[in-house]
Amino acid sequence: MPVPDAPAATTAAASEQGAVEEGAMERGAVKQGAPVAINPHKSPSKKLTDEQLRERLAEVRRKLAALDSHCTATDGSSPNEAGELSTTEKWGKTIYGDVRGMRYGVVEYPTKKDQDRWDHFSELSDESPQAQRADVGTPAAMEFQFQQPIMHAFGVFDGHGCSAAAADVCKAYLLQEPIAPQLNERNCSLCVDEVLNDPAPGTTQHMQLAPLKKGLVPSDAAIAESFRSVDAQVAREHRDVRCGTTATSVYIGYEPASDTWDVKCGWAGDSRAVLIEPDAKTFANLAIDHRIENDAERERIDVAAKTDLLPNGTPRSYITRRQNSRGEYGPKAVFSGTTGISHLMTRSIGDPHGAPALIPDAEIISKQGVANGSWVVLASDGLWDVFDEAGVAKVVRSTRHPARAARKLTLDSVARRRQYGMTADDVTVIVIELTAPVIQPPESRTSPSKVADIDH
Repeated sequence: MPVPDAPAATTAAASEQGAVEEGAMERGAVKQGAPVAINPHKSPSKKLTDEQLRERLAEVRRKLAALDSHCTATDGSSPNEAGELSTTEKWGKTIYGDVRGMRYGVVEYPTKKDQDRWDHFSELSDESPQAQRADVGTPAAMEFQFQQPIMHAFGVFDGHGCSAAAADVCKAYLLQEPIAPQLNERNCSLCVDEVLNDPAPGTTQHMQLAPLKKGLVPSDAAIAESFRSVDAQVAREHRDVRCGTTATSVYIGYEPASDTWDVKCGWAGDSRAVLIEPDAKTFANLAIDHRIENDAERERIDVAAKTDLLPNGTPRSYITRRQNSRGEYGPKAVFSGTTGISHLMTRSIGDPHGAPALIPDAEIISKQGVANGSWVVLASDGLWDVFDEAGVAKVVRSTRHPARAARKLTLDSVARRRQYGMTADDVTVIVIELTAPVIQPPESRTSPSKVADIDH
């Protein structure tokens, strides 16, 4: 059946809400691998002279250039002069972390909207009694190799609507939810028996490998359930608030036996992630935008528009362009047939007033056997609107430092948005360098709380 026009009342409501909802961010997504172009849906501001444009770009660069004065040496040495294995330093809106050898950089550039959030923690698994009693040089000390940080989690949450409440809930709960049973249950005999057939249970090698299993990346089912659980929590706690968020969570687990990494990404929305190989020239997407331009997503919503109807025959969810007194404008969006609220993305957490087809179901991509020296970049769409994956890989290749790369990507994305006349948007960029854990004797290790308790 043809999709009906939005009711007049709801159309008017959607028009009034456009200034505050994510959907009103008139921005164009860069297709995977496509060259970056000026957003075709954005009506540019008044034409600037060359001198005015130079002044605008200089203003952006002045605001962010101060961050460079705090950068660490490009040789990759830790900024912690005390020589601790784990350190996190915060430089204004830039954070550099070195978690026992694995480095990461985070840069936040908030606008007045200020609804981007991010989170990180590491599961260190160094509570083994054998590791705590071991003397340097003894066989027991060698077991500490399996007690190094073997699982890290990072998340980016790009909030929208009238509040950042949904993004705040994700920051507080989403990353930890899939591994809560592992964190609370230190006896891993069941999971080890299921995974390890050789060596036999009870042998010394079996006991050495046992701590490894509790830190591996969570299952697809656990990640998917965490998205649904947090979405339900937002609906309970913020029922009367128009708020929602994208969510992209990346879990990174180290495999000592093969000296490689398992990388798993679960996402809903358009905060993209990419895995870049050590040469920084080859890359693979870990997350693909949940937007109408995604054929599978558009087909899903088109089916819903034909099958999920209100009593008067109006679809509960449908795709059309927004309207104001001048007519249609902007790209197509997903509308709710009851509230008239619209979104450019097709999946999100929260949005209790959005279309029923705006689901919180996470898609998941896994990569096994990822080599040391690889990079993971995840960011809000403030970056991906003006950068494609090849451009991000080029910046990583030119800097070879996570904090420097995150700063440059943020600086350039803000400058490009202004140059293209696009609406200002929050930008959050996380760059992670995958390197094998630093092996140290027990007396040298840092308390896990000093790593996990990071001040954002």
